[in-house]
Amino acid sequence: MKVVVALLLLGQVMSLKMNVQERQVQLGSAAECPGDPAYRGTWAESKIEGGGFFGKYDPCPCSIKLLKPQSEKTLPDLCHPELLVQNQTLAMATGAQEAGGAMAIRMYHYIAAVIEPKAPANLLVFSVGNDSPLWKSANHGGKTLFKEQSAEWRELVLKKEPTLDIDIASYQGRGDEARDAMLAQVVSDPSKGPDLLGMPSIPDTDDWHTIIVDGPSGSIGRMQPIYMASLLACKTLRRSTKVPVDVFVHDLDRKTEVTWSDGLLGVQKDHGFRMILWPQSQGHFPGDGGSAPLRHYRYDSPDQIPLCSKY
Repeated sequence: MKVVVALLLLGQVMSLKMNVQERQVQLGSAAECPGDPAYRGTWAESKIEGGGFFGKYDPCPCSIKLLKPQSEKTLPDLCHPELLVQNQTLAMATGAQEAGGAMAIRMYHYIAAVIEPKAPANLLVFSVGNDSPLWKSANHGGKTLFKEQSAEWRELVLKKEPTLDIDIASYQGRGDEARDAMLAQVVSDPSKGPDLLGMPSIPDTDDWHTIIVDGPSGSIGRMQPIYMASLLACKTLRRSTKVPVDVFVHDLDRKTEVTWSDGLLGVQKDHGFRMILWPQSQGHFPGDGGSAPLRHYRYDSPDQIPLCSKY
């Protein structure tokens, strides 16, 4: 009987070990990802709206060969980012998703695990929502500034969370052709960027070590936040490279978010670290919420940012 029980337990352990190994293979690692396999073609090649932009699920996180070794060491584990997050932040991350947050729980855990070790620092977030208290909590003791397009929504949120620092941002929506033309203008002549896209209410004399782009809505487009993320990351690293700058862009299943991120924040094979936490099946992490991919840029020198030399 003891032999049978021992064999059963051994079988369970081996099965668990295989599942963990299989999951690690599914998630991939930087060592398995030479070149640019995490990025499947361009928007023009796929033309797939809403989900599925990357075609068949590719879990490869990215190449990190351009990063400094100490910068690589501070990156959270893709499989278990929650292990690096404090209990209070962990609970808030889960609560944010359960309250209707648009990201998967693991995405919340991952971003929080990037923010917390830097705290207190300057954190800039484009959007206000159920996850706003999470970002402020993760950046404990630091300056967390939110940019929101709706004055009505700002007032509603402040009634519930009066300690949040929320500024109203003015965005100009444009159609796809106008967005494409504007991107071409900025890439060819970055000196036009401040007039076309600048947001002077965000001081570029401050160091912003983490920037989250999760707004405005897709109908307006995230051209301005992506431009500001590029500009602020550049100026922060020009002043000092002691701390890396992390930029997150959510909803990477939309044309504007993809093309503007590629143009102003960079593509994996040319500019540092990029990760796509892509849903595992049926548009979301199994049992984990979320409906759109997240892109993570880590920069530890200004030359990793495409237009930085021209800003």
